Amino acid sequence: MTFSKGLSIPIASWTIALLSLGTGLYTKEIILTLTGALSLSILFWYLLSLWLLSQIYSKEAKTLRCTISPQDAPAGTPIQFQLSPLGSSSVFRFSIPGIVSRYELKLRTADDKILSAAIPLSPARVKTSFPHLTIGTDPASRGVYFTEFSQVALYDVFGFYRFSIPLRHHRAEELILRPKPAQDGIPLTFHSGGSTRREEQTYQRTEELTEHRPYIPGDDPRRINWKLFGHSGDLFIRQGEQEPPPIAEYVLVLDTSVDYSLYSQEEGRLLVDRLCEEALAIALDLSRHHYAITLCFPGSDLHETDEATVSRILAYPSAIDLHANKAFPDLPASSSLLIVAIPRTLPASSSALSMLLAGHFAHKKLHSINPSTVLKTSKYQNYYEAFTRYYGQVHGI
Repeated sequence: MTFSKGLSIPIASWTIALLSLGTGLYTKEIILTLTGALSLSILFWYLLSLWLLSQIYSKEAKTLRCTISPQDAPAGTPIQFQLSPLGSSSVFRFSIPGIVSRYELKLRTADDKILSAAIPLSPARVKTSFPHLTIGTDPASRGVYFTEFSQVALYDVFGFYRFSIPLRHHRAEELILRPKPAQDGIPLTFHSGGSTRREEQTYQRTEELTEHRPYIPGDDPRRINWKLFGHSGDLFIRQGEQEPPPIAEYVLVLDTSVDYSLYSQEEGRLLVDRLCEEALAIALDLSRHHYAITLCFPGSDLHETDEATVSRILAYPSAIDLHANKAFPDLPASSSLLIVAIPRTLPASSSALSMLLAGHFAHKKLHSINPSTVLKTSKYQNYYEAFTRYYGQVHGI
């Protein structure tokens, strides 16, 4: 149990009450004396009541669990927080007049997005069913949320005191809110180069193969060399090479670095959200054209994705300070890169993005989102144009 309210209000209240009582007794002012005595009684009553209730609640409060549903959903989905006890809940039916109790949960992402839930533990609600709370989300809620704190809070109606009972909570991710694909995404032109990979073993059927063996009952009759049968009268099977056709593969690179000398913290988070929406639209478009996709962002591993998993992976990128200069994972030289970035002031050659673009790859293409469109302000238009022009001239992309 902790006394979580700042001490300034209680100390000031006690000081005023004691001064009123002392002054009233000294001057023999009945009204001032009664005011001071009543104030001290109220302060003492609420302090004693909170301490008593916290002792009563302490053991049972630690058995409370909050279930989040759904735990993995697109951003914009309403999220329900359902409170339930592991043991008896009868203790929460006891209350003291003037004392309010509630369960509090605070979730936070790596870039400081916050979702909070405060569920009243009123005796009337606990008697019928354990309480729950539903909160709305929006596209800007995208991210992976971890529990910052979980507690039962007790406070008096006048706000003099506040006690909290910390509860155990999971340190793993509690809630994943996926992005939705951008509706007016970046237009793409595809090329046929890039790295390749093999997805399934198939036999190439060609007349130029010369490897043969005698036919064995049970062999695929489609592989019989009928021309050889016409010459020899014996059945032979063509032994084709086991090699599937190549599939073009892209590495989709998200640069979530934010220039905080240019954007505010909130603007940076909104731009990264838009970056992920653009990336999801690109990934789905590539998948529809039968391209294999690998995804990465600063500080991440290389993630192989498909239509079912790419949106979940894109919940993880968070806004990072440009000067943190987090590196991208090592990428094969045979990769074809599709890079999506946020405009910033003209960067140093040592930045992670510049170093990536200076590398030798099969193909590189840089796209940048327009902050003026995302943030609905024209003040960033010049930065967007300068960023695009700079990389076009320096790296030829």
